[in-house]
Amino acid sequence: MFTIIDYRKMCLTVIAVQFFIIEWIGGKATYQLLSGWIVHTSPPNEHLLNRKSGENLMVVCSIEGLTFDTEPDASIDWYKYGHNRPIGRMGRVMTLTKGKALSKQIMFVKPTVDDSGVYRCAARALGGEMQEKSINISFIRAAEFVDAQREQHPQEGQDAEIVCHVSGDPSLEIFWQFNGNNIAEGGPRGYEFRDNNQVLFIPQFESEQDDGEYLCNAAQFSSFETLAINVTAYAPPEITVFEGPEFGRGYEGHSAQIQCQAVGKPKPEYKWHKNVDNLEEEIVASDKYLVENGLLIIHSLIPSDGGVYTCVASNVVDEKRHSINLTIFKRPRIRKMRNVTRERGDSVDLRCSFTGDGVIKAKWVHQGEEWTLEGDQQEVRSEEYTDKDDGASITTIKGDDTRESDLQNETANKDDGHFDKLKQEDSRTLLRAEEGAIVLSIESLGEDDAGLYQCVAENEAGSDRRSIYLAITHEPTITGHSDTQRALAGSTVELSCEASAVPDPVWTWSGPQGVIEADGTSRIIHSEGTFTKLMIAGTDESDYGTYTCTAENGIGSAVRAQIDVMQIFIPDTPSEVNCHEHIYPNFATCRVDGFSDADEGHRPTQLIFYYAKDTEVDRDFPWQFQAKNVTVPFAVGTAMRISGLEPKSRYTVRVQALNEAGESDFSESDFIETTDPWAPETPQVLHSECLKVCTLSWRHPNDHGSPLTSYRIFVREVLSEDPREIASDFDEVQLNADQTSIDLKLLKPLRKYEIRLVAVNDVGNSNPYMVILNTSEYTNEDQRGTTISSTRIILTVGFVLLFVLLVVDVICFATNRCGLLACFCINCLGRNISSSKGKDIERGPPKATDCSMKGGLRSRYLREHDMSKVASARRIVTRRVCYKEEALSPHPFDEILHLLCKRLCAHFLK
Repeated sequence: MFTIIDYRKMCLTVIAVQFFIIEWIGGKATYQLLSGWIVHTSPPNEHLLNRKSGENLMVVCSIEGLTFDTEPDASIDWYKYGHNRPIGRMGRVMTLTKGKALSKQIMFVKPTVDDSGVYRCAARALGGEMQEKSINISFIRAAEFVDAQREQHPQEGQDAEIVCHVSGDPSLEIFWQFNGNNIAEGGPRGYEFRDNNQVLFIPQFESEQDDGEYLCNAAQFSSFETLAINVTAYAPPEITVFEGPEFGRGYEGHSAQIQCQAVGKPKPEYKWHKNVDNLEEEIVASDKYLVENGLLIIHSLIPSDGGVYTCVASNVVDEKRHSINLTIFKRPRIRKMRNVTRERGDSVDLRCSFTGDGVIKAKWVHQGEEWTLEGDQQEVRSEEYTDKDDGASITTIKGDDTRESDLQNETANKDDGHFDKLKQEDSRTLLRAEEGAIVLSIESLGEDDAGLYQCVAENEAGSDRRSIYLAITHEPTITGHSDTQRALAGSTVELSCEASAVPDPVWTWSGPQGVIEADGTSRIIHSEGTFTKLMIAGTDESDYGTYTCTAENGIGSAVRAQIDVMQIFIPDTPSEVNCHEHIYPNFATCRVDGFSDADEGHRPTQLIFYYAKDTEVDRDFPWQFQAKNVTVPFAVGTAMRISGLEPKSRYTVRVQALNEAGESDFSESDFIETTDPWAPETPQVLHSECLKVCTLSWRHPNDHGSPLTSYRIFVREVLSEDPREIASDFDEVQLNADQTSIDLKLLKPLRKYEIRLVAVNDVGNSNPYMVILNTSEYTNEDQRGTTISSTRIILTVGFVLLFVLLVVDVICFATNRCGLLACFCINCLGRNISSSKGKDIERGPPKATDCSMKGGLRSRYLREHDMSKVASARRIVTRRVCYKEEALSPHPFDEILHLLCKRLCAHFLK
């Protein structure tokens, strides 16, 4: 009978035989059988059920009990139930061999519910031995949030529904959390779950307690999904501020501002609309409109800007609207007026008609003179007005030739919409108001009445103005013409004339050859109104002479003006040059008299003086390149000045003449001699005035060849004018040579001073320049203010010191019974001021033996001075005071203070 041990021995023997047979055959792969082999799958079966679809899965099938040596004979395949073909290595469901052929994985990539089923792992080993293992894999539909709303905003104060729609397996369960706590239905907050828990109902949502993050959890089997929902209460907009122009009125030409502000959550956004033909048009920011955070500004209002403007404040919850009807208050507009022409002695009505809103003030202006309705009559309405008599009110306005005594007023009844009627006898000028107009009537017109008349109308919105020209017919008068013209041969000459005439004159031109007819090329005439111009191109010998412009307009006689046109020639060589007649230290004066008899056409316009030192000049000296030169305007019989010369020198001079035609040759040489330096020229004061400070400014005079070293200013007061009396002494101020101004700060106000200015160089003093200055009441005000301020500071400091001394004296009196106050009490009032602390003092001074008998006692003598002025003799009483050192031991500071007080009192009593 076999035992278990015998059975095991037999098995081991069989295995050993098999091993040796396989080893003897020498196959490519060798398996060492350790024990019986089995098929194993991972993960366990219970983990393969109800897997979430879309979640990748891998199942491993492996052979356990075998080890791989050299060449595998084992194989593993995966099959799905109902399919005979093994699952391949491609596709969403595929197999993968990993390692050394003893395991194989089946992989599900994004599996679906259809991938559920029974899968079989078939393993073959040991020469064909077959084992299988089946597993059930099931996939369920994964929980999925549909149209997930991660931000939800219920309306403040209203019932809220927080939505969380989920699709998934029927086993799906939904639960909610808020602030880390599970939400249970009912309770104090009154939560409700609706639509299979997909909707959380919150009654009367309040942001303070209900705002926050809500978690919607969708659970099925062993997994769940979470959607975090941020819930914030929103509130619809509410317009709290809506302000526009007062009375909804904007003024033409001005800006209108409308402010719209709303509250809401989230913060409302603003839009502006304007109602145009019953259609709302959105207003966008532009040069015309400023749109910014509920503010609308309409720039430069015009009548068409009137209408209904609507503010729309909106957020995701709702929108609110508020409107304003903006009316435009129109400024006056004056109708176009035509210029008027009248004859002397005629009358004229200048009518200014206008439109506009409200009360309009209108006036006429001419050459600085204004005609305005008086008092309430200034206000003219553009609406209809009817006068009781003739529909107009008349106001008389004085002209320059009208006296106030000439006025005689008639006052009519004044009702609403009517004006007082004023008449003025012997007046040429009347102003009256009519419906939407003012009329200026002028009688007996004269030339002085001609000119530009401007009508000005204004109201609250602004003003408008237009002009009309009143012309009074009169004969022409030449008001301007060209001067004598100098022209080169072949050049172009322009001549012009201007006249005053009404009506405009007819112009004619005549010249050396008679009446000039324009040919459009060499003779061009342009006449317009009161101005005419003649242009002569390519002048020749026949074009030089006198030209006449003639103006006539049928009134009076024609008027004329003559213009000379002369030919210009290159000037002759200058002669009669004289630069040596007068000698100076650093300049020279020259005369050129050779052109005295020359006609205008041969005279120069400028002279160029070339000069150089005699030591530099020789026969070949290049005058134009090396000589100094100065250009001066030419005038017959006038001496011309050459500056910048050196003293004690001799110069050679040559002159060249210049005009539009060209320049002449050089003149013959002349010479200049300069002297030794002189004292300076008299300085010339450019500006002198006395405001707060008297100021004097001047320009540097000619130093006459010796540089200035300083200026001297002498000041003395003029004591009286009649008879003239002047202070004998001068106050002198010395200045540097580079100064050209001074502020005289020491002068007294409302005085008269004689000021003398002298320039100084090494040679001597110039002649003085004298000026009289009258100081104002403000002169030296700053200095006086400074003095007053200094006095105040000194007084303040003295008062503070006195106060400090008084405080110290009081302290001395209170602590040590000394000081001025103590002296006063003792010597003047005769009072005993001893401290109550010293009882011995109150009882009187002890005897000397008493003091000497007590150990540790010191003597202190207080001298009291009786300064009574009534007594004939001075009484000095000496008291000896004994006290205990232990009881009244003074502080060292008290001793010092006491000594100081004694000395102060003694000094005071002396």
